[in-house]
Amino acid sequence: MEDEGKSKGGELVENKWTDEFSRKLIESAPIGIYIVQDGGFKLVSPEFQRITGYSEQELLGGNAIELVVHPEDREMVREAAIAMLKKKRFFPYEFRIVTRNGKIKWILETVTSIQYEGRRATLGNFLDITERRQAETRLRESTNFLNTIVSSSHDAIVTMDNEGNISFWNKAAERMFGYAKAEVSGKDLHRLLAPRCFHQAHMESFPLFQESGRGAAIGRTLELVGVKKDGSEFPMELSLSAMKLKEQWHAIGIIRDISERKKAEEALRESEEKFRITFDSAPDSITISRIADGRYLSVNNGFSSLTGYSKEEAIGKTPFDLGLFVDPADRERLMAGLQEKGMVEGFELQYRMKDGRVLDGLLSGRIFRYGKEDCLVAIVKDITEFKRTQGQLRESEKRYRDLFDSVSDFIYTQDLEGRFTKANRGMTSIFGYELEEFIGRKASDFMKPEFRDLFNTEYLEGIKKKGRYEGVSSYFTKDGRKIYLEYRSKLIRPEGGEPFISGIARDVTERILAEREIKRLNKQMLQAQKMEAVGTLAGGIAHDFNNLLQAILGYTQILIMPKDENDPDIAALRQIEKAAKRAGELTQQLLGFSRKVESKPRPVNLNQEVQQVEKLLRRTIPKMIDIELHLEEGIETINADPAQLEQVMMNLGVNARDAMEEGGKLLIETENVVLDEGYCRDHLGARPGKYVLLSISDTGKGMDKKTLDHIFDPFFTTKEVGKGTGLGLAMVYGIVKSHEGYIMCYSEPGQGTTFKIYLPAIEGEAEERRVEKKQKAMPEGGDETILLVDDEELLRGIGRDILEQFGYTVILANDGESALEVYEKRAKDISLVILDLVMPGMGGKRCLDELLKMNPDIKIVIASGYSINGHARDALEAGARAFVSKPFELKQMLGVVREVLDRR
Repeated sequence: MEDEGKSKGGELVENKWTDEFSRKLIESAPIGIYIVQDGGFKLVSPEFQRITGYSEQELLGGNAIELVVHPEDREMVREAAIAMLKKKRFFPYEFRIVTRNGKIKWILETVTSIQYEGRRATLGNFLDITERRQAETRLRESTNFLNTIVSSSHDAIVTMDNEGNISFWNKAAERMFGYAKAEVSGKDLHRLLAPRCFHQAHMESFPLFQESGRGAAIGRTLELVGVKKDGSEFPMELSLSAMKLKEQWHAIGIIRDISERKKAEEALRESEEKFRITFDSAPDSITISRIADGRYLSVNNGFSSLTGYSKEEAIGKTPFDLGLFVDPADRERLMAGLQEKGMVEGFELQYRMKDGRVLDGLLSGRIFRYGKEDCLVAIVKDITEFKRTQGQLRESEKRYRDLFDSVSDFIYTQDLEGRFTKANRGMTSIFGYELEEFIGRKASDFMKPEFRDLFNTEYLEGIKKKGRYEGVSSYFTKDGRKIYLEYRSKLIRPEGGEPFISGIARDVTERILAEREIKRLNKQMLQAQKMEAVGTLAGGIAHDFNNLLQAILGYTQILIMPKDENDPDIAALRQIEKAAKRAGELTQQLLGFSRKVESKPRPVNLNQEVQQVEKLLRRTIPKMIDIELHLEEGIETINADPAQLEQVMMNLGVNARDAMEEGGKLLIETENVVLDEGYCRDHLGARPGKYVLLSISDTGKGMDKKTLDHIFDPFFTTKEVGKGTGLGLAMVYGIVKSHEGYIMCYSEPGQGTTFKIYLPAIEGEAEERRVEKKQKAMPEGGDETILLVDDEELLRGIGRDILEQFGYTVILANDGESALEVYEKRAKDISLVILDLVMPGMGGKRCLDELLKMNPDIKIVIASGYSINGHARDALEAGARAFVSKPFELKQMLGVVREVLDRR
């Protein structure tokens, strides 16, 4: 009878799901059951929910495959389900799912087609087989692991069944015996692999093994002889054990070919015999003694020859029994050295011989295992004669070294590559290096990089050709100071030895610097004398020329007066009048340079004058040039002619405009400063005291050094013909000097220009205000180390003097490359770097970047003659901590240094 629960096609009918029995069956089923219709879940059993971790609400309606099937298995599940439904046969297949909490499980699934709610659907069941798969994986890995061990073993592993036949044969067994696995499987192990002489004994004992798993060889490791496929025999080591499988005893054998070991043992025996011969033939004393009590176990003939004691007298005795140690404490020192390193080398001690003589010995020894005890093998060489000769040599060398090191000059030897091989203590006092740091380096290592090639091409080549070389060269010491050495080197060719260079050098730094200082001061004096002479000449000419111009202008105006504008001569007379007035203006400028123009000084607040001039400049210069003011509050009062100050600022402002044809920035700054004795000593024309500093800077094309030397000369100009008289800066110079001020200019091509004008602050009415304003105390010094980097030797010297006077240690570098080399070597010592912003070579900005790469926390103070609001601003934004103005002013420099060092 047809079951009403099935259709004609054998499909599960819908009413089977609706009765109480089916519901109970689904809810209690130990496997996950689900129905999918149109790709989405329609029914899910509690076990299905537990397996997947999703609730019924989360599953119903969701895409069956996308929701739970592992992404890598989705295509396989689709294909398997389609194939099962087409063939209408149940065949389970395995795949992975991803549970709601992300855990991966393995599922065994079967599906079939049914009718559900009048439409076609898929019925499936899930069985969680994760634990089974994991167990299979572990079993497979374990099997693979064991197979790997067996197959990779260097020892042969062979098993024998209960009949005495070979049942397992690994790769090592194939290599060892020469038989392939197929050749030996099922063959009698003993007859195949053992010599004939052992066959009878094996046959007699084998029944006992078959019955009980016991035998003479079971559980033991034996040395036997094996037979290879080619019939050759070899020594082997066999470890045999028994195991019971299916109620029958089997044997497992691990076989090791010990041919090489046997050869080594034989070689050891031969070696021991050779050692015994060598031991007794050695001329030095060789002994073997116990560490525990020092008793001699063996002594050689050399010991007897040295000490006078025979082997029989010495063996079994200690050095103390024989009275060998002159100083008994030597034994304790020897043992301490052995315990620390397990060996001693070059251990000196004194021995007392049998006849009472005392000899010096040199002992080398090592701890080794001899039998079951720690022993000492010691070799003692008689160095009595050597010690006597050595003492004489030391005395001679000491006399030579004392003489060598007492010379204050630097005495040296070099090889033909220029490397120092010897140096006296004069080197340390000059260069600051210890001997071990200096030897092996070339003199060129202490030179500027650009001079190093000359060391090879001139010095070394010259000394090889001429046999001698002398001169004066500059070098850098360990702390970065630049020094000058006057040297004389000579090529030495000893008989039977390698040629070398011998020389002597003297520190002439002070002499060279003194000569340079004299030249610099002479140059400044000549410049001052030149400016004074030119001023006097210009003033005299301008005064007389002005009188002539007044006559020309007066008579011209007299001729013009009776004529009307239509007169044919009037135009020519007007041109004469115009030219005379223009010439008069030039004479006024010359008189300004010569300081012979009448000045009307009065107390002036420079900030107010700057603000007035700013308005004029904004109407005069193009709008593409930005004007920026930085004026110090509470500026000191100066005694000055406002009109002349305006003329100075306007002239410098117009010059800045001409230098910035493409636009840029014009900076005008004021600041209260104090010029000290040190500054004024190095800047001819400046006098100590309080000043107001007026700085006018531009970001234009700048000037080279050659141009800078002539900018204040009358009629010197870099402008095109007809565009400048060359008297603008000359007049500025004259006005500043007439105000008893000091002017200087900083400029580099492409870096812009800064004019610094120092105008004396006045006493009098501003005195009360200044008294109220508390005088700043001198900043504290310190004991830190500072690296000062500047290409100007003069400024390096001034900076060093200021800092060292207040306790700092100063290392000098004359360019960025040298600064990086010094910092790389002494970074731990250096607390602060003062870095010139404009230098030849890599320049200050790039040096700053490289230093920050080496140490992002490095403290760097930028030094520049330019304004802090100009190019220096970029450096501060890049990582510099502060700015100090050049030339260095004592209080400002010390204050900035102390503030940056104390800043965390």
